[in-house]
Amino acid sequence: MEFVLGFTLRYRAAPTRAASALTLALVALAVPVHAQDTGRYTVRATISGTAVYDDNIYFEREDQEGGAVMRFRPAMSGAYRVSRDLWLDASYTFDADYFPSQPDLNNPFASQGASLGGRYQLGPRTTVNVGAQYSTSDTAGDLIGGSGLELGRVQGTAWGFSAGGSRRISKAGTLGLGWTVQTVSYDGNADLRAHSVLLNWSQQITSRTGLSLSAGPRFSEVGTSTEAQASIQHRIEHGSLSLGYGRSRYPAPGRDVDGESLSGTVQLMLSPTVQITATPGLSRYRFGAADVGGGRTWRMVLSTSWQISPALSARAIYQHVGQDGRPVQGAFPRGPWISRNVFALSFSAGVGRPRDTRVNPGTPPVKQGSTR
Repeated sequence: MEFVLGFTLRYRAAPTRAASALTLALVALAVPVHAQDTGRYTVRATISGTAVYDDNIYFEREDQEGGAVMRFRPAMSGAYRVSRDLWLDASYTFDADYFPSQPDLNNPFASQGASLGGRYQLGPRTTVNVGAQYSTSDTAGDLIGGSGLELGRVQGTAWGFSAGGSRRISKAGTLGLGWTVQTVSYDGNADLRAHSVLLNWSQQITSRTGLSLSAGPRFSEVGTSTEAQASIQHRIEHGSLSLGYGRSRYPAPGRDVDGESLSGTVQLMLSPTVQITATPGLSRYRFGAADVGGGRTWRMVLSTSWQISPALSARAIYQHVGQDGRPVQGAFPRGPWISRNVFALSFSAGVGRPRDTRVNPGTPPVKQGSTR
């Protein structure tokens, strides 16, 4: 059995703390790698800079306004092995955004996140976990990961708690049960809260193909709904293919939105250090049973990554989004499609060894295709 304790914190910091956070990140990067990996603990620090061009920053149907964004992201993560079976895990990151043409959007803490977690291995087959999270973002769609819903520049805050367990039922199969509670608010308005219970099953069908399924009820203030996810992954000679489906009730400004999404991913390794990825996705939404027509979102993300050296990497991203409406307080007004094109080029430098990926207390969700 395995026990995970996690806590993730995202908060609005005063601009005066930006210099302190930057200094800490730079000092961490200056620490030699061998000083950060002792066997009992690992620490990794990274700094990334991203140049972004967005042709519809506010995601408006009319009077679209484009512009460039310079984004700076320091990040630190680490893990500590208390004993053979117990690990502690922590991370911190923030985004500092600079808009040359829209100075009113400048924010040294446009997005922040910190996490603290742990894992206890009670037996070779069974694990249990618990975690908590809190996050904020100037683009609140990033807080409802997996929905594909584009909200534009809306400030949002989310926190949640999760608990669950899993057991390896065969050499290639795992069965699990999880419970989550999430609260989301937009622009300081009333919180939208929901609980969900999911039964998870994953199976390696062949040496190259795996299947994952999860389903369960979701309880919110507006009623009970069904939440489900399914995905299949297949490894090919120089990459992988995957197809996923999901349905849930997502918190949107004013009230919840029922959504379904279908997405696929093609990943190709051109060389041991160069990888290209294409991810198309289609989503459909409804504001309750009375909303017959619903809204739709089409998204295509293309990316290329290059691992220049163990400590330096580069990534180029193009994203196209089309949506025939945008949630406002209690409604989803539709009309001609709203389109958005985003181009991003980033470089990242880091030192230290990545933290143990088995420890995952539940970092803040990131919307599919987000350029953050």
